[in-house]
Amino acid sequence: MIFNICAAIFGVSLLTATEGALSWLLVVLGIGFLIFVHELGHFLAAKYEKVRVEAFALGFGPAIISKRWGNTDYRINWIPLGGYVKMAGELPGEISGEDGLMSKTPGQRARILSAGVIMNGIFGIIGTILAFHIGIHFIVPTIGLVQQGSPAWQSGLERGDKVLEVNQEKISSFTDLFVAIAFSNEEKGVNLKIQRGNEVFDCLVQPKYNEARGIQTIGIAPHLLSELKAPKNSTAYQAGLRDGDTIKKIDNVEVEDGYDVEQLLASSQKKEIEITIDRKGQEKTILWSPPTRKTYRIGILSRQVKIDSVRQSTLVKGKAVVTQAKTLGFQAGDTLISIEEEKVFTRQEFKEKLEKISGKGNMYILRGGEELAISLNLTSIDSFVADFSFSADLYVGEVLQDYPAAEHLKAGDKLISANGLALHSFSDIFSAVQDAQSTPIEFVYLRGDQEYKATVQPKEIEIPIWGSLALTHALTPATSYGFKESCERGWNHTKNMVMQILLMLKGLASQQVSSKTLGGPITIFAASHSYLQLGLGRFIYFLALISINLAIVNLLPIPILDGGHLLFLAFEKITGRPVSENVMIWALYMGFLFLLFLIVYVTANDIERVFFGG
Repeated sequence: MIFNICAAIFGVSLLTATEGALSWLLVVLGIGFLIFVHELGHFLAAKYEKVRVEAFALGFGPAIISKRWGNTDYRINWIPLGGYVKMAGELPGEISGEDGLMSKTPGQRARILSAGVIMNGIFGIIGTILAFHIGIHFIVPTIGLVQQGSPAWQSGLERGDKVLEVNQEKISSFTDLFVAIAFSNEEKGVNLKIQRGNEVFDCLVQPKYNEARGIQTIGIAPHLLSELKAPKNSTAYQAGLRDGDTIKKIDNVEVEDGYDVEQLLASSQKKEIEITIDRKGQEKTILWSPPTRKTYRIGILSRQVKIDSVRQSTLVKGKAVVTQAKTLGFQAGDTLISIEEEKVFTRQEFKEKLEKISGKGNMYILRGGEELAISLNLTSIDSFVADFSFSADLYVGEVLQDYPAAEHLKAGDKLISANGLALHSFSDIFSAVQDAQSTPIEFVYLRGDQEYKATVQPKEIEIPIWGSLALTHALTPATSYGFKESCERGWNHTKNMVMQILLMLKGLASQQVSSKTLGGPITIFAASHSYLQLGLGRFIYFLALISINLAIVNLLPIPILDGGHLLFLAFEKITGRPVSENVMIWALYMGFLFLLFLIVYVTANDIERVFFGG
């Protein structure tokens, strides 16, 4: 239809054989093909019902190419964000003869309207079947990281656990796991079948709504390899690093996976690091200087000794075992003061001082304003430390030398205000420093019970952008299946796609899912390009997902979309008379304004996500 804007513009995002311009061209051609498939459905149905098609166009705006065959103008337009089929007599008030759209019965018009989504549905099924026949990579459903204090951490899940099933349903990728968790019942929780080494057991986890991500999560991330991606225009490539290199050491410290790499980089104060890599069985050491960005610092780190949560139990051979921290009576809200006579201001100090006394001695905490002593006799220091999740507060945990704060502040000081504005969290301090840049800031702070003031001028520094070192996720083998199994897997995955999209729409309506998860053209093109790097099978699979999106979203009862027009036809069939011209025009305008708002909104999401890390 003339106003049938491709759902790829505002698709619901659930989210290397070629490089550079060629791969981007393939992405554009792939997305363009989905639009073509959709509009071809309308076109063929219109021809079948003997409706005159005045124009068949891909894209909007002025035509790049235009050719007239018979009574139809075929066009490729400049703006590749949709497409349309213009039929005679389809607009309100438009006069046409017996070959016009409005001369046909409601049933005939419904067939024409629904043909686009049917074609996209057919491509979705064929695409997934073809993807499995070619061979397709998925991110393995193995837990690579468990966030401290998260539901997964509380339930005893560990790094390296492989998830086999979610609520008695087998899964094949981390995406399946993520989606199942996102739409699980928060009260009932999600039951995971876990493989840990040679053991297989069940684990019940209670998901929580994640404000930042706008969806339910349990606080896990997929397995991240220490294998590199080094694009030719990157500083990593210029330093001598290459695709497929596996990092073995950072500054001579051994790493096991990508998260070890990220942690070492994040804690490094250097502008140049030594990376030991394995390249096809040979070790090589390379010096790398990452790109930098300007920022401001006063040189303090937060104290992190206030207990945010205490893990109640861990899983040993599939059985819940009460943790040492729980047995000793530690509670959320406790603040660590000292171990024996030595003050504790950071998590690292906590572990170091426990090792110094071999896990045996007195530990002092603050609970409800009262100082308490807890006697320790630990069987494992590492597991004991892992049983605590700490939160940052307004107390100074460490003061860095050669920074402005070293002249005034010391560990244990509590910051109260900056330039007269009250501070509520450590992030407020960071924001105040970035806002001030090189302008002096007057801090009010407490040292013991005494209040002091200090004027500190932030220091301008260049910090490394460690995130420019790209790592890869662990992937399943790209197994090529026979025709029968490809059909079975393709059909099952298509059904799962439909359910996921419907659940996403339901989640948006119920506010279980934030609208910030919606992706627009930038996200879709970027995701398409990323999936292309995982091979042709994965790229076709992603196109099939977008095609199913296009089919379902176009069926929504929004005037201007196919679903809105089908709603008007249902009214006509029931009442025996069409919707009045005035109502039709008003509805189309409202539908157009809604879609325009949606396009602007999701594009803003794209910009925030891609350029600002939102």
